[in-house]
Amino acid sequence: MSRLFRSVLIGATALATLAGCATDQGVRTVGQRPEALDTTEASLWYQMDQMEESLLTSGRLLEDPALNAFVTDLVCRIGGEYCADIRVYVLDSIDFNAMMAPNGMMLVNSGLLLRASSEDELAFVLGHEMAHFVENHALEQRNANRNAAVTAAIVGSVISVGVAASTGVAPGQGYSGTSGSIATALAYGGAFSYSREREAEADRIGVELIAEAGLDPTAAPRIWTNLLDELKASDDERRARRADRGGMYRTHPLIQQRIDTLSEQTASMAMIEPRTAELDAVVSPHLKDWLDAQIALRDYGSSLFLIDRRLETGGHEGILHAARGRVLAMRGEEGDREAALAAYQAATQYDDVPADTYRLMGEAYRQAGEPAAAATAFTTYLELDPNARDARLVERLIETLSGENS
Repeated sequence: MSRLFRSVLIGATALATLAGCATDQGVRTVGQRPEALDTTEASLWYQMDQMEESLLTSGRLLEDPALNAFVTDLVCRIGGEYCADIRVYVLDSIDFNAMMAPNGMMLVNSGLLLRASSEDELAFVLGHEMAHFVENHALEQRNANRNAAVTAAIVGSVISVGVAASTGVAPGQGYSGTSGSIATALAYGGAFSYSREREAEADRIGVELIAEAGLDPTAAPRIWTNLLDELKASDDERRARRADRGGMYRTHPLIQQRIDTLSEQTASMAMIEPRTAELDAVVSPHLKDWLDAQIALRDYGSSLFLIDRRLETGGHEGILHAARGRVLAMRGEEGDREAALAAYQAATQYDDVPADTYRLMGEAYRQAGEPAAAATAFTTYLELDPNARDARLVERLIETLSGENS
């Protein structure tokens, strides 16, 4: 998780610290907006509206019509009459997360789409966020703060420091007005830190919503089981500890407890054949980029878990084997170089093998002292991608390797 997101989580902790008992706001009505402009509710809506405007020009949204239409249609299928109140944005962020703001702005991270094995699993997370929206949880949590102005100042200052830490810009320098709101908007998923009771209620309602929509309710414990297994596989000790501490934030139920509760709730519900085709179709164009972003985190255990799980489900073998080779090559433990080369070779057996796999394979052969094989791999890379940015460098490598082989 980035420094910016960590800072927002600190801000969320501050919110929870200042929280008292919130008044139950009840279920929202369709089209609901605050009437009195001098209320805490109006203040919260105004902040979210400003953040949404900033988000639209942030450059962090995935502007893929098919992907956005798919997610929006799924939200509307779950949300029913509330669909008209919601605007869905897919955020280019590898973190497993989604967020529903009280003004109707929903953010869905690419990291969630990468990890969802089926439309049903994705639908449960979206249903959970819809429950927060319909039940007015954000407003209830905000009303629990004894002093909204003090809370806003604390969160604002923490986010400001987070921006400085992640960008090198000192607080108060270069982040004012709209530009400051961009960073806030991108990180605001962590600022809605609900009580465990509200999280449990959102889980329960989320299951009911997807069941009513004709989707598989048993997907609910399944997506959390997969996340728990990923956390346990993680090489990042802080991330792995969440498997025991639980959830995205401390206020969330422990993950195993969450799985047990959802399993109990869905035990008597009929399992429906998981839907994968439509989700796979909209994720496919982005799969390599999202895997690249995941691999860049250098959490080798988590990355290998994700890749191997997707390999088990079938499809995209060229992309996935190539990604597996990259992880192993980066990790560099005993036997990893040979395993990486085997993964690259496996990737070349499939039509969707990325062109840069041959460059990586050429480098692996070069390090293994096989110049002829390296030159062949590099040559294939340039044949597949003649306009590659490193084309001249690779051409010189081929010349050098051919000389070594002569």
